[in-house]
Amino acid sequence: MEQSKPWAVTVAVRGFYDDNMFSRPDDSGGKEESFGVSVNPTVALNFALDRTLISFNYSYDFRWFEARTENEADHIQQAKLGIAHAFSERFSVDLWDRFIYAQEGAVAIDAGPVTVPGRSDGDYFRNIANVDFDAGVTERLSLLLGYRNEIWDFENSGFNSYSARLDRMEHLGTVEGSWEFTPSTSGLIGYKFGDVRTRSNDQIFVDGVGAVDASERDRLSHSIYAGVEHDFSQQLTGALRAGVQLVDYNEADVLSANGFDDNATIPYIDGVLSWNYNPGSTLKLGVVNTMNSTDVSAALSQSSVAVYLDLNHRITPEWTFGAMLLFQNSSFEGGVYDGDNEQLFVAGVNIDYLISQHLSAEVGYAFDLLSSDVDDYFANDVRGFDRNRVYIGLRARF
Repeated sequence: MEQSKPWAVTVAVRGFYDDNMFSRPDDSGGKEESFGVSVNPTVALNFALDRTLISFNYSYDFRWFEARTENEADHIQQAKLGIAHAFSERFSVDLWDRFIYAQEGAVAIDAGPVTVPGRSDGDYFRNIANVDFDAGVTERLSLLLGYRNEIWDFENSGFNSYSARLDRMEHLGTVEGSWEFTPSTSGLIGYKFGDVRTRSNDQIFVDGVGAVDASERDRLSHSIYAGVEHDFSQQLTGALRAGVQLVDYNEADVLSANGFDDNATIPYIDGVLSWNYNPGSTLKLGVVNTMNSTDVSAALSQSSVAVYLDLNHRITPEWTFGAMLLFQNSSFEGGVYDGDNEQLFVAGVNIDYLISQHLSAEVGYAFDLLSSDVDDYFANDVRGFDRNRVYIGLRARF
């Protein structure tokens, strides 16, 4: 955003159709369709000082479903505050915090491994805080020190609830060194330490074991990797980090005594390719492989590899086409589902027509598909579903 205008307001109003508004499994017989209306206002602030950039944005997503008899509307609120400060040309810090609160809402899907591919049962909040410190040690050697904290909290509590399975606090520390071989190529070596701690006092159900404390799924992880960052041109850049991730389920006393493996080793991969091929047109392709939490109670966690694509193509000054694709394959770690897999596919397309400087019309389609080897009615782990949504609306920008 330009300094002469440190604020921006956007309001999108859409009519939509949703053929599975609760993201229910195909075999449950509970799929329900609905027409609806959504209103999504967003406010963004941007203050550029001499060496400091302060940014804030807030978004409220209201979705009303005409077919619901109770809790007719979903309410999803997101706020993000960021502060970036340059102490000098060689030393800088980037600090941001993102807060999400959803009432009867769909769990937000980020690029990369997805923890809960669907709609939460009841309200939930999620907070992500991140700080990165960049230091130019020499003209060629730089050092990154990072810390990330993530909190998940679901209202749905009790035995084997979302709260029991997913309420947690995650700590992730990063140390990464970079050496500039040429102005366009740098080599990387790094280490990440992860600590995932359950925040629920409830128990979960595990096939073949019974009720166990949710803390049995706490884990520590160590990721060691090397990589490269390369600018192929001013328009095309890429980065790849690859290594190994070692996971220790350090609190799994009952589960390990019942045959669960209390450690795991998986590949660590994080790669992205960005292409600004035309003015107003960008393509991003990425791949991530890491360990993440799961809402399947009979597994300790799941290792997930996700490939994602994000396209924004300006056809003409008035017409813009956007597309998002995400494919994720997850393998469950530990328990009766050890080695079982599930695949998640998320896709969305959007066409935007600029009517005037401040108003545009849009039409779009979104699709979710989950296929899973897991099918356990007693443990509430009935998984596979598909969901189609179409919408049309107007977007105003000020």
